[in-house]
Amino acid sequence: MFLCIEENVGWKSVMPKCPLCDSNITAKKAGIRLKSLRLSRPSKVLNLIDDQIKKMSRYWKIDEVLEASFLADIDGVNNNVIIESIKRFDSRGSLQKGYGLKYLAGMIKNESKRIAIREEYERKNLDRLPPKLKDMNEEC
Repeated sequence: MFLCIEENVGWKSVMPKCPLCDSNITAKKAGIRLKSLRLSRPSKVLNLIDDQIKKMSRYWKIDEVLEASFLADIDGVNNNVIIESIKRFDSRGSLQKGYGLKYLAGMIKNESKRIAIREEYERKNLDRLPPKLKDMNEEC
C-alpha cells in the first residue's frame, strides 16, 4: 500500500464571496466596505471585536475580507447583544476549543433572533388584557 502524491496539481485561487450578494470580493472593495461597517459601531464594541480578531489571528489568518464579512454578518444586530455574545464566547473558552469567527457570528445572530422572538411574544401577550380580566370588566 503506497500513497500516491501528484506534484503537478494546479491550485485554483479561490476568491472570497460576499455574504450578502454572493459576488467576488476584492481586497480593495473589502477595505472600503470594512471602513464603512466600522463607522456604524461604537468604539466599545469595536474594541471587543478587535480584541477577538487579534486573539483569533494567533491561530488563523484573518484578513480584511474575513473581518468585513464578519461585520456584514452581524450588521443590524444590537450592540448589547454583540457585547454579551463576545463575553460568552470568551467565558466558554470557545477559541481554545477551535471555534472561529464564523462561529462567533453565528452565536451573535442566534442570540439576536432569540431576543427578537422573546420581545415579539411579550409584545403580543402584553398588548391585550388576559381573558379572565376581560370577562370581569364586562360584567361590571
